[in-house]
Amino acid sequence: MGLELNIKTDLPGFSLDVSWSMHSELVVLFGHSGAGKSLTLQTIAGISRQGGGYVKLNGRMLFNRAMGINLPPQQRSVGYVFQDLALFPHMTVRQNILYGAYGIDKSTARQKCAVMLELFRLNGQEDKYPHEISGGQKQRVAFARALIRKPDLLLLDEPFSSLDNPLRLEMRRCLMSVLKEDFCVPTVLVTHDVLEAYTLADRVLIYSNGRVIQSGLPQEVFNNPLNHEVTSLVNLKNLYPGYLFT
Repeated sequence: MGLELNIKTDLPGFSLDVSWSMHSELVVLFGHSGAGKSLTLQTIAGISRQGGGYVKLNGRMLFNRAMGINLPPQQRSVGYVFQDLALFPHMTVRQNILYGAYGIDKSTARQKCAVMLELFRLNGQEDKYPHEISGGQKQRVAFARALIRKPDLLLLDEPFSSLDNPLRLEMRRCLMSVLKEDFCVPTVLVTHDVLEAYTLADRVLIYSNGRVIQSGLPQEVFNNPLNHEVTSLVNLKNLYPGYLFT
């Protein structure tokens, strides 16, 4: 069970060729912009042009070029939080969250939405529009929408990158609390933040030019980089002063 993938995609000037698997854990994809991290998420979710290989989730084939399988995104049981959050400006908080309840009957969806509003501390905001709420509240709406169906996998594409540091820390704590206490959903997080990768990940995959060049526990990867490129990517000097490694 869990996620298994072997992706081979050729684009103009770039090719993605990665193979890895995960179970009940939080995996961080870490690397420079353009390394193929977001393209990996988009391929898992079924929203990018598919190349070769396969994507398998909990024993169910979502995509397999050789077998002619390519399920649409709404059939993949995958929650996705985009970097820009992608909230619909013409929809209220409640409507945005309910948009994630595809395939659920209206009565059940409303019940689940009420739970999400409570869980993400959005009660009292449900009839407001995105421009009427704070950045942190928008973030929580995006999380609630991605999780309302209790997906088998959660994909996070730099969801904290636009937030200032205090709010970023608050949102990390909020998300990790919900994932550990209420959902226990395997999660793939794309980030450029060294501290975020080190402190949140159960396992880190270092991406470079469409390939995984090192993977392992955060302590292993950050303290024992395999080559100069990984060393430059996980430069410990980027961490906040006073953070200790053992």
